[in-house]
Amino acid sequence: MKISDLQDMLRLIRQLLASAGGKGTGEIEEFSAALEPFRSLTPKQFTNELRKLTEQPKPAKTGAKLGPAEVDAVIQELRDLYERAGSPSTTQAEMTEKTEKLDRLQKKDVLRAAEAIGLQGMKNKTSAIISEEIRKRIEGRMGAAQRMSIIDVVVGSPEEDSTAMPQPAEILE
Repeated sequence: MKISDLQDMLRLIRQLLASAGGKGTGEIEEFSAALEPFRSLTPKQFTNELRKLTEQPKPAKTGAKLGPAEVDAVIQELRDLYERAGSPSTTQAEMTEKTEKLDRLQKKDVLRAAEAIGLQGMKNKTSAIISEEIRKRIEGRMGAAQRMSIIDVVVGSPEEDSTAMPQPAEILE
């Protein structure tokens, strides 16, 4: 069987739909036309071609070599990100971008990054687990800052809120 055979079947289906007054005949025609460059391929060959087109690039291998200066720069970026994680200007996209660089570090360097943000006792863990703990630590700090900003908005300060509950000392006076 070839893709040309599939096109013939699609043509028959389109004719059946058209004679029954069904919708979608134009879409079937478009699909069949899109298969034209693959007409001579078998379904298996066509599937392989589709996989090649839709395959996501593989992430860099763990332990991919970086120079010492690059490793130090990545660790410093992570430390800075951790320090700024409580700021509203720190975004999730920035956090993802910076922490993805952990995948390019060797285990000893991932350990250094963990220690740089205050994570201890990670020596017996794998690089992947340490990296995940670093991500969680930074996300946790970001989440805590966001929760505090929500609490500040909801509660507000008594000076600004005219409906604030009176303090116990005010009630006794």
